[in-house]
Amino acid sequence: MASLRRFVKLEWGRVPKARFDRSVPAHVAYVKRLQREGRFAESGYWTTRPPRQALKAGRGSGPVPVVMKGGAGGMMVFEAKNLREARTIVAKDPLVANRLVTYELREWKLVVARPTTRRR
Repeated sequence: MASLRRFVKLEWGRVPKARFDRSVPAHVAYVKRLQREGRFAESGYWTTRPPRQALKAGRGSGPVPVVMKGGAGGMMVFEAKNLREARTIVAKDPLVANRLVTYELREWKLVVARPTTRRR
């Protein structure tokens, strides 16, 4: 895929962790599908919660809850042609489509990379 840019979806849970966890396999399958399409795509979760003041500053599909319902949140890094396509990719993520997370989408410009990492 030529001329793709990198984007980051930062996310925070909106539902109890047990409900969220039931949708994780669909999210993993979605990220793997993006990889099979030839896109760079990785996803993971935070091991600690962010400070309360960081939660109040969130944007995306709605205000970030001050009290998260479940885990500490996560992140997906992926490639898209432009912001419009990135929004479409995020909207199709089962975690977003099922309103399980609040998120913030940002373009990420890679400055320093491992020698094997493609630069955009």
